[in-house]
Amino acid sequence: MSEWREWVGWGAGIVGGLVGAIVGIRSFFKADAASVDAKRAADALEEANRIRLEENPPERPPWGDARWVSGELFAIKNDSARSVVVTGIESDSDRLAGLLRHRRAYPTTVDAGDTIEVMAIGTMGGRPNPIILWHWERDASNVQRTRRSLSKPK
Repeated sequence: MSEWREWVGWGAGIVGGLVGAIVGIRSFFKADAASVDAKRAADALEEANRIRLEENPPERPPWGDARWVSGELFAIKNDSARSVVVTGIESDSDRLAGLLRHRRAYPTTVDAGDTIEVMAIGTMGGRPNPIILWHWERDASNVQRTRRSLSKPK
C-alpha cells in the first residue's frame, strides 16, 4: 500500500513540476512580447519628438517676414506647424508707437499658417516696426519677443 502512495506522490510531483514550468515559460514569453511593444512605442515617440523639433526648433520664432498687403497694411504669417498665442504687439520705437495699429484684441491664438495684420503708417520720420509678444500654445510661462521689419515694395 505504501508503494502505491509513493508512486502517486512522485506522479503528482512530476505533473506539478511540468505545469509550473509551462506556466513560467508562457509568462516569460508574454513579458518578452510586452517588452518588445514598449520598445517600439518608445522608438515611435522618440521619432515623433525628433520630427517636431526639426520642424519647430524651440529657438526659431514662428513668424515669417512681414508681407505688404496694401496701403499701410502688412501681414505676418505663422510659418510654424504649431499654434501660437499672441499676447500683444508693440512698436519698436516709442516715438512712432502711435502710428502702429492692429485689428485683433489680445491675447489671441494664431493657428499654423494664419496671419496677423498690422497697420503701420509711414511718415518722413519713418515707419514703426512691430514687436510681437507671443508664446507657444500650452507654454504660457515662456513669453518671447520677435521684431519684424516692415517695408513696402518700390
